[in-house]
Order: sequence, then C-alpha cells, then structure tokens
Amino acid sequence: MGIIGVANKGLIGRPGRTFGIACIVMAISFAILTGSIVVDSLRMGEANVEERLGADLMAVPAGSGYAEEAILVNGAASSFFMPAELESEIGSVVGVERVSSQFYMTSISDADCCEFLVQLIAYDPETDFTVTPWISESYSSEIGLDQLVVGSNIKVGDGFIRLFDHRFEVVAKLAESGTGMDNSVFMIKETIRHMAGYASALGFVVDGDVNSEVSVVLVDVDPGYSTTQVANRIRSVGSGSEVDVVSSEDVTSKITVQMGSLIGYVEAFELTIIAISVVILVSLFISNVASRRKDYAVLRMIGATRGHVVSMAVYESAVISALGASAGIVLSLALVLPLSGTIGGSLGMPYISPSLPSLVPDAAVAFAVAFAVGPLSSLAAAYRLSKSDPHALFREGD
Repeated sequence: MGIIGVANKGLIGRPGRTFGIACIVMAISFAILTGSIVVDSLRMGEANVEERLGADLMAVPAGSGYAEEAILVNGAASSFFMPAELESEIGSVVGVERVSSQFYMTSISDADCCEFLVQLIAYDPETDFTVTPWISESYSSEIGLDQLVVGSNIKVGDGFIRLFDHRFEVVAKLAESGTGMDNSVFMIKETIRHMAGYASALGFVVDGDVNSEVSVVLVDVDPGYSTTQVANRIRSVGSGSEVDVVSSEDVTSKITVQMGSLIGYVEAFELTIIAISVVILVSLFISNVASRRKDYAVLRMIGATRGHVVSMAVYESAVISALGASAGIVLSLALVLPLSGTIGGSLGMPYISPSLPSLVPDAAVAFAVAFAVGPLSSLAAAYRLSKSDPHALFREGD
C-alpha cells in the first residue's frame, strides 16, 4: 500500500474527526462566499436606485415625504393625494424642465399575485419620463386599458393576476431593480379608474379621486438650475404648505450612508466568523497530525522518507479541506440565492442578487482561503514531527 493509500485509510478510519474538521472548513468558505454575495447584492442595488428613480425631484402631499421614500426603496405600499392642478403649477415653476404625475392605490391583502400589499401606480403615458423607459426594456408596445406591467416580485401564473376580484392581463414583467418598484404594479390612469370602481363595488373605500387628484408629481430640473433652488420654489406652490419635495439625490445619499454602515457590519461579522474558525481549524489540524505520530513513526521505521511523511499529512488535510470548502460554497449558493428576496426585505435595502457566472471569482477566493489553512497548518506540524527520531515518536504514541 502506497503513501496515498495509507492516507486514505487514515481518513476513513477516523470518520468523526474527518467530518468535524471538514465542517469547520465549510464554515469558513460559507462565511466568505455568503458575505461576498450579500455585499455585492447591496452594492448592485445601490447602483440601480438612482437609475430607477428617474426624476430629479418628487413633489408629494405635505407630510408624505417619508412614505414616498419607503415606496421607492422598500416597497412599503402607501397612498396619499393632493389636488391635480398642482401638477400644472409645479410645471410652471422656474427651473422645471418637465413634469408628470402618478396616482397611487394599494391592493387588497388577499390578492392572488403576492403575499404582501402591492403598490399600484398609474402613470400618464403622454407625459411620463420615468416608468416608460424602464417598461420599454421588457415591452415595446403601448400599455392598453386593463393591461398591467408588474415588478419582478409579483407572481404571474397564466398571464393574468386578480385584483379586487377582477382579472387583469399582465403584458410584461420588469427586470429586478432591487428597489420597492419590484413590488409594484404599473398601469395607465384609465385602468386605475376601472380598478377603483371594482374596489368600490366590493365595499372598499378608495380615498383618492383619480379624476381630480394625484399622488406624486415627478420633476426633471433644467440643467441650468440648482435642484435645491427649484425644490424650494416648488414648496411654495399652492398655499405654500401643501407640498413636500423629495430629492432623488437625498434618497440615494441616505441609502449610501445606511448601506455603508450595513456593509461594515456584514464584513465585520464575516471576518469574526473566519478568524474564530481559522484559529479552531489550525489547532485541529495540528492536533490531527500529532495524533498520528505513531503511524508516522512506523512509516519512518519501515523505510518511508521524511518527505513521504510530510506529503501524507498534507494530502490528508488537503482532502479534508477540499471537501469542506466545496461543501461550504454549495451550501452558500443553495441557501442565499433562492432567499435573496427574503434577505433583501429583511435588510430593508435595495438588493439585487448577482448572477451565478459573476460569483465565480468570489467562490474561487472562498475556496482558496478555506482550503489553504489545512495544508499549511499540517505542513508545519508534519515537518516538525519528521525531524524527530521515529523510535522516540513511536514510544510517545503509546
């Protein structure tokens, strides 16, 4: 039996020790890859927010600024309203390049499309400059009456979803954005008029009037004007106390600050798990080599060289490390990617899962780091043992 055969026999002969060490290696690769996936997903979500917001400013009813931010970032369904004539007043403000309004409703909680309240957003296709470009990536035709475009988190079975006990055709499903828009349903304003009628027929109270009210006025600022100055002018329209203004720059800045802190916590937790696991792992591999000293002594006495002994120890640790590191990567991919929606929701941040091909470098780093600890620890321990007298080692093994 060769050195490799002896090493394999040693691994099989001590299944508990082999399995236990492999689990520690698995924890390291799992922690590294999981942390990388979460951090990458948060950064991709952050990068996508500004693109999907579309407008420089969002004018909403007084006191509704935080609710608007929650809709955009977290998908927290809400509805609020202000007089529709404010749209034209805002459009006439100096520094405003173009405006478009939207009307909000929320779905009933037992809608068959989802397990959460859905934000229903009606837009004006003649003036819209935020939703239409995004929809055009998935659907090139015009959206018709009683047709819907849904966010990536909305479940669609046979091409229809039921809202307010009425079936609506879904003509497109938008790509994941990592924002609250993934929990939204988009339609033209004529459709939401029908939807409000269906809701009223079921006994639901529809607070807003789509004919005379709007929920938000989206504003593009002329490049020659300051966004801050234009926002201040918009706040003075109407009676001067009717409108709050949400800046897309402020939204993204808040997200950047909050996400920086969150990523810091994730990375600190990841490093803590890795550090503890490495310390335990080094001790276990050194202990594993020491526990085999009688076996190594016998091999030396029957003619094995020092190099053979060191090679056997490194081979055993390499096999254990490879199995553990591979298991950690598979476990991370199997758990984290399918649960991306749940993770993103629990973090309350824009979150877009990376594709499998893009994770290859991260998986390679996780495997390399987790794998390297075992062979390096065993190499050092086995080298020290190989320099000892084999007869003395044999007596120590008794």
